[in-house]
Amino acid sequence: MKIKYIAICLVLLCCIMGTASATEDISTDIVSDSVDDVAVDAVQEEISDSSTMDETGLAVSDDTTVEGINEDTNAVEFNKQNNELNRGTEVNASNWAELQTQCESSGSKEITLNGTIYNANSQIDFENSATIIGTDNSYIFNSPVNSNNLISSGELINSQNILKFSSKNILGDEPSSEIYVTNTDELKAAYNQLINNQINGVIYLADGTYEFKKCKNNGVNITFVGQGDHVVCTLFKTIVTSIRVPETVLTFINLTINSADFTMNSNFINCSFVNSDINISKGIAEIEHLDETPFGVTYNFTFDNCEFKDANIANSIFTVYKYGKVVLTNCTFDNIVADSIVSKNGDFIDQDGIYLYDCKFTNCNVKGVVDIPGNVEIADYCAIENCDYDFDATTDIAMVDDYAHNYLNATKLKVVAVDSAVDISSSEKGVVVIALTDNSSAPIAGATVKYTVNGGEEQTDVTGEDGKFTITGLTGEVTIAVSYEGNESFNPITGTNTFNFTEEPATNGTNDTPAAPTKVATKLTAPKVTATYNVAKKLVITLKDANGKVLANKKVTVKVGTISKTLKTNSKGQVSVAVNTLVPKTYTATIKFAGDNDYKASSLSAKVTVKKAAPKLTAAKKTFKVKAKTKKVTATLKNNKGKVLKKVKLTLKIGKKTYTAKTNSKGVATFKVKLTKKGTYTGTVKFAGSKYFKAATKKVKIVVKK
Repeated sequence: MKIKYIAICLVLLCCIMGTASATEDISTDIVSDSVDDVAVDAVQEEISDSSTMDETGLAVSDDTTVEGINEDTNAVEFNKQNNELNRGTEVNASNWAELQTQCESSGSKEITLNGTIYNANSQIDFENSATIIGTDNSYIFNSPVNSNNLISSGELINSQNILKFSSKNILGDEPSSEIYVTNTDELKAAYNQLINNQINGVIYLADGTYEFKKCKNNGVNITFVGQGDHVVCTLFKTIVTSIRVPETVLTFINLTINSADFTMNSNFINCSFVNSDINISKGIAEIEHLDETPFGVTYNFTFDNCEFKDANIANSIFTVYKYGKVVLTNCTFDNIVADSIVSKNGDFIDQDGIYLYDCKFTNCNVKGVVDIPGNVEIADYCAIENCDYDFDATTDIAMVDDYAHNYLNATKLKVVAVDSAVDISSSEKGVVVIALTDNSSAPIAGATVKYTVNGGEEQTDVTGEDGKFTITGLTGEVTIAVSYEGNESFNPITGTNTFNFTEEPATNGTNDTPAAPTKVATKLTAPKVTATYNVAKKLVITLKDANGKVLANKKVTVKVGTISKTLKTNSKGQVSVAVNTLVPKTYTATIKFAGDNDYKASSLSAKVTVKKAAPKLTAAKKTFKVKAKTKKVTATLKNNKGKVLKKVKLTLKIGKKTYTAKTNSKGVATFKVKLTKKGTYTGTVKFAGSKYFKAATKKVKIVVKK
């Protein structure tokens, strides 16, 4: 028995020494089984050669005592514990950088992956004995690895030299970005799978009824697609769980939604909303002191080709809160009973707004399409353009109870284009008159018309107040082709006509003596002009004969707006008129050459556009003590040439309070403000614009301190 006992001890000693040696000299080969397991297996194999197993699983021989067995077992356990200690220090790694640091630092490590996505953006060169332990939700993608002394179980390196842990799904194929669901539980699980793995993806919903109360933002863009005609969401609520720049975008396609509360950026395409009440950015607006952080920014919500129907709601279909912008395009509203379609709750910030384009309203019993309470510049935050109504809609604003409500149905009414007509005729040799009218024969003035003579180079002209312009200096057989492209008010039209202006020898009627030579035809040309008020710009007119010769010292009359002048052409056959002093708008200039003994008369219409100038509005930062009785904020207004603008009304808005002041002789407006609490305020100075100048705004920071 002593001999066997000694043999067992020798085997154990050899195994311990072999384990230590293996730990020091382990090569780049991947070892699946731990060293201590090898040692225990070796002992058990040696014992089994001369022993049998009792009920406890320990090897027993006829000459072995129970006490000896216990001593042997304790020795093996001691050896196993020592080997467990050799596996290394337990550490965590929540991202790729931490994992790389732990793998490349000295000393053995047992590294637990306590994160989810590990973005492999660098190569790991293992310099220690490392055991990496993952979870079912830990993924490492595209990892270049050089393994050295790496200890783990299972296959670690695939054929592309990519880390792979078959035992725990640490590495391998990226989770699918497309998921199909059939019920609410599957929908929630699919959403959580995408956000937990930080994967942008698409969730396809089969026909059925769904409810999703807490759709949180986690920096992942997700699209929800209804696969049938009966995908109904009885409640859909998106929420913000942390203050961050709103980059996440959710997209909803082909869904029917009954009730919704949206906070994250969202796009809705071909969705139906049945008897729905929809809150926009309510969750953001309810966060306290948000305007004091850099994250007080607008969240955007778009609705394209959506329908809203069968609603009977006390207030509005949409309620848009602060930090919300909603844009509805090509949407239909049918069978709606509500106070308004969209209402605003609370203040606006600069990027907020309510916008409806090309929408259709039928069977709607509402006081207004949009309701924006408060004394605000509605045009700055709202547009309702080119919509169709089955009721009489105007651009008027209906104010109720001292700005408690401001109802409006349109900011720009849809214009239905009517047919246009073109007449190409001649009552004088060598002269063709083009007349452009609408379907009621009313002239279309100021229209740009293209034409060619005998298929030559394309030319343009502008119709006058009578809807006409002339082409002169024509000879021989002539074909005139005319093209008008139309606009939002008039449909396009084309036309052609042919004339014969062949010259025949003239006589005096009594003999063959030739008659006096005929006058030479003339032509006026003037390109259209676009000018800015107060910035030098001229309308230049050129007079030539039918052969292209410039005509000098000829009188030309020009009428445009309040300007009426008769000028002589210079050596280049030109006259010019400054138009930058006209009131900004679009004009049709009438230009005429009356003719003389040698030349025929000619006329022309030219388009002149004068735009408003941009003024310069400035306001400097102001700092006050909270106890100061008088707090004044100033702003200066100058024109586009730097000259002060006097007696002009400016406004300053701070929070909900609006102050008004007029500029003095130096162009300075002074606002006396009431700010009784310390803090930093942002005010907006606004010039509403005039007939000469565009509107302008300027932000000003106001600090009130102790």
